[in-house]
Amino acid sequence: MLQIVWMGTLQSLVTNPKPRSSKWVSSSVPESEWETPLAKYSSAEYHTNNLLSPVLFEESTKCIPNNAIVIEIAPHGLLQAIIKNSFGSECIHIPLTLRGHPNNTAFLLAAVGRLYMAGLLPKVSNLYPPVQYPVSRGTASLSSLVTWDHEYSWESLLEMDTSKMVGTNLQGVWALSIPLVAS
Repeated sequence: MLQIVWMGTLQSLVTNPKPRSSKWVSSSVPESEWETPLAKYSSAEYHTNNLLSPVLFEESTKCIPNNAIVIEIAPHGLLQAIIKNSFGSECIHIPLTLRGHPNNTAFLLAAVGRLYMAGLLPKVSNLYPPVQYPVSRGTASLSSLVTWDHEYSWESLLEMDTSKMVGTNLQGVWALSIPLVAS
């Protein structure tokens, strides 16, 4: 019954399943089944299975290089100690959520900042709805609310020597998808 409820809800949310990246390590589908239709797409079926299946953490961590950036997609970021023990100090762990955090939006945006600091370029524009132009005449201008502090000068990524940046010799970004419900 629970599976039917989850599936129906997720089918309304995931209307256009996309192929999963080869670097997306699933902890809910055994590696021997990664080429099946269930595991190939980020679909309602995949996420229902992910929510209701046991965690195959040990099997999935074997597929991740020691010096990877691991983005934890889970209901709460509790794997930091396990990931550090499994991969050592070269691995960068970035959870996107933290159970009990007083401001989940701020935590998520801080995680996006950590992605930048690790040398990645997340598409922040995807976090916001697209702006439809032209905007209506009654839209208030924001320019008077924005001021620039010229006391500091910051380099952009284009100006930086990125060879010394943390994470440039990493083997790639790996997303570890952890189910909400473990049995």
